[in-house]
Amino acid sequence: MPHRQWAFFLLLFVLTASCAHNTESKFGIDESKLQEGDLIFRLGRGMSSQIVNLADKQGSYSHVGFLICNSCGWCVIHAVPDEASETGGNEVIKCEPVVHFLERDRCESFTVMRHDSIEKIGQKIVLKAKEILQRQPLFDHNYLLSDSTELYCTELIYRIFMSAGIDLSEGRRHTFPLAKEPIIFPSDIIRNKAIREIKI
Repeated sequence: MPHRQWAFFLLLFVLTASCAHNTESKFGIDESKLQEGDLIFRLGRGMSSQIVNLADKQGSYSHVGFLICNSCGWCVIHAVPDEASETGGNEVIKCEPVVHFLERDRCESFTVMRHDSIEKIGQKIVLKAKEILQRQPLFDHNYLLSDSTELYCTELIYRIFMSAGIDLSEGRRHTFPLAKEPIIFPSDIIRNKAIREIKI
């Protein structure tokens, strides 16, 4: 491994080891203002979040999920590593209550954003998100945008919206120490001018 990558991982280890976690409280959220198809971004506290945060110089968030409402209430469909204990031992696409997604030991800050075309494309992208969830692809540790059999977090969101003909990333790509191909960062999605923040 090149010297630059060793230095990167050493810095990551120091940052991760020094993080203080607080599991006592959760962020409040006004669920009445949510709409299916909204995107929820968070700045995470885990190792993978630290890696993304270090690499994405233009971003304030390290992770993104897709909001739906089911019989259990508001949930987040997302692709995340390091939480296999919650999905039967496999790192698969999962759906969890929004309050768990925002737990203090996982989330330092968050925002909810909505695409301007949600009224037109909402049903289509929600169906696509549920179809992917049912298929349960594994998390893509190789970060290959060219291969849809496994998915990483922003790739999941990218593919959901591409099913409605919308490229949220608008072609933006970046190199990443762990990736074999250029990848999409959360900031590449947030920079889309058709996405706006929802005050919740």
